[in-house]
Amino acid sequence: MQRSDFKKGQIVYLLIRTGSNRARELIYQNPAAKNTKAIDLYIVEGIVKTVGPKYITVEETDESSYTYTAKFAVHLDFREETNFGGSNYQLFLSKQAAYDAVEYKNLCLAFESEFSLCFKGRNHTFTLQQLKKAAEILQITVD
Repeated sequence: MQRSDFKKGQIVYLLIRTGSNRARELIYQNPAAKNTKAIDLYIVEGIVKTVGPKYITVEETDESSYTYTAKFAVHLDFREETNFGGSNYQLFLSKQAAYDAVEYKNLCLAFESEFSLCFKGRNHTFTLQQLKKAAEILQITVD
């Protein structure tokens, strides 16, 4: 993403980070959000309010009409700028990009889980051939 991709009044998508204050608020408002697989509840529309040289400001309005404002730092790869605590949102230009980011993270976590068991010697479900094929697909070379 680049600053030039944003225009005032544009609809963007915000992924509410699990474990954030905004996620806890979402769960309070909608108990179904406890299931983090209910990803549609965690991807919300926002409207670009300002596009400046340093920050993109986005507003999100929830069902109770409360408005949340978030500033994303252009120079920090559009990470949310906060005065205290962790960030609540991750910014995306399209809803599909947000879904893709979630899928990417979930796949990485699944791989990490499976392979960490393999490395600890607790999981013998991978044959040598399977590991060689995975290495070939992922273009991993072992010296």
